[in-house]
Amino acid sequence: MDEPNIPEWVTAKLDVVLPVLHEFFPVDSLMMGGGTVLQARWCHRVSTDIDLFTSTTIFNSVIGASSVRLESALYEIPEVNRERSWVETNVVYCEVEGVELTVMPSDSLVSEESARVIHGTTIKTESTSTILNKKLVGRMIQGDAFEIRDLFDLYIAIQKDPRALRAAIRPIPPRSMDSIESMLLSLPSTWFEDTTKPLLGVENPPSSDDMIENLIQEFDRQLGRDERDSR
Repeated sequence: MDEPNIPEWVTAKLDVVLPVLHEFFPVDSLMMGGGTVLQARWCHRVSTDIDLFTSTTIFNSVIGASSVRLESALYEIPEVNRERSWVETNVVYCEVEGVELTVMPSDSLVSEESARVIHGTTIKTESTSTILNKKLVGRMIQGDAFEIRDLFDLYIAIQKDPRALRAAIRPIPPRSMDSIESMLLSLPSTWFEDTTKPLLGVENPPSSDDMIENLIQEFDRQLGRDERDSR
């Protein structure tokens, strides 16, 4: 079954790059997640990039054996900006006619699958709970590279798909959730204004305080806490 509402620009850019990626990555090993998939499901904001994922084992095998050849093959694609494309040990990055496309290793704590694919491709889409779990674990716990859009996606999930958010939180140890909450509470007041990646397509976005307060309340609810003594 096709993933509905995927923008045409996504399939157009995938058509350009997938023939090369499939020379190196097994055809059924790549999945699409991130904000662009959530955008298609929720229509809550505008996302302008393409995030592809594969298992850490497969990614390391491909990069270990073929990183130079993969990078050279990407450079041969006329639509790819060579100055904005590269292969590293933890990411394949290319810019396709102004659109950022990445392939990254990622192993989610959530095993739920969506059973949907991007139209005209073999690329499966990740479940909503998987995407949200990766934002919590990969961006906020392990990566420390989260953006306002990640917080907004989690915030919107409270209304749009609370079941998926519960499933995303469930396998995360309470101490790790405590770390996320502490980090949110310690964000400087200028953090939301200093970002180079603001929210797009959002009318009347919530305040930073509102997002953080609602997220922490939801996290506490999932952890079985009525209130936190530390606040």
